[in-house]
Amino acid sequence: MIRYICMRTESKDPIEIATEIMSTPVIAFRQQEHHSIVAASLLTAYKNSGGGVGDFKALLNEAMKRGAHIPYLIQMETGTSGGALSAGIFHSVVTGLNTHSKESWTRGGKLVAECLMGISEIEGPCCCKRCTFTAINVTAKKCEEYFNVSMEIPENIVCTFSKNNGECIKERCPYFPA
Repeated sequence: MIRYICMRTESKDPIEIATEIMSTPVIAFRQQEHHSIVAASLLTAYKNSGGGVGDFKALLNEAMKRGAHIPYLIQMETGTSGGALSAGIFHSVVTGLNTHSKESWTRGGKLVAECLMGISEIEGPCCCKRCTFTAINVTAKKCEEYFNVSMEIPENIVCTFSKNNGECIKERCPYFPA
């Protein structure tokens, strides 16, 4: 479903793309798929916003493959976020990052760190949707600086999934509907 939506949408808004994906019935509320949704949504919006990606299908498949390697429950087991790591996946596939890269290696690490900082500033139990929105928002803003590509990001990101989350922190979440 992630590939299907990404291959067909013309949206330049990675939040819109991610929300469409997460709204499909095949994506579980809390599942490992979120670790691919961030990278796939960002890559798609990046391409649709004029970012050069070459073979989009191949890069999308690579991002999906890498996202699938991020274990379920990584937050609980390692204290990190799969959403932040997925933002790093987006950066690495766009830049062609390898172990010998210097500038892109540094920027990719900083990007993941900034995503983690944004995620960690919101107290409460882990929420895949909140981590996804935060990682996408941070990364989309960095794309202007890193790649001179401006994606469309809503001024106010609104989560439409809170009613399905018994652990939702409600008004303490920046994405909770007003």
